[in-house]
Amino acid sequence: MRRFLGLDEPAADAPHLVDELHRWALGLPFVEELDRVPSVPHVRRFAVDCPPLNCASVWLLTGGYEAEVPYSDVNVYAVLPRSLAHAVGGAGGSLGPDLPDGRRFVAMGAPTRSDELIGLEDVLLAAYMFVFEAAET
Repeated sequence: MRRFLGLDEPAADAPHLVDELHRWALGLPFVEELDRVPSVPHVRRFAVDCPPLNCASVWLLTGGYEAEVPYSDVNVYAVLPRSLAHAVGGAGGSLGPDLPDGRRFVAMGAPTRSDELIGLEDVLLAAYMFVFEAAET
């Protein structure tokens, strides 16, 4: 029964789950991956670019800062509405700086199990949708 509920699920391969997260993000409408920044080559940036609604904004970053071992310090970073950012921070995320338009930068750990990936995608979907909401105001 525990296995059926996913309670005994073994840890997954972190690079595989992060790659899955990238595929999921790029499958969302109007999402594109931006060019990498030379000073942080292992950080990937994802943005919404939606000309019909006149909105464009980075909403997701992934990666680590250790060049020798790309998955040694992987994090997932989201640009969230401040109210949600505080909730994610209270659940173990690290709050970053406030950003314009009621947003806040939040760092979260990379998923290590498929159920964590699903939960992370739920949070990131809020970040994605907020790009469109911010454009309406």
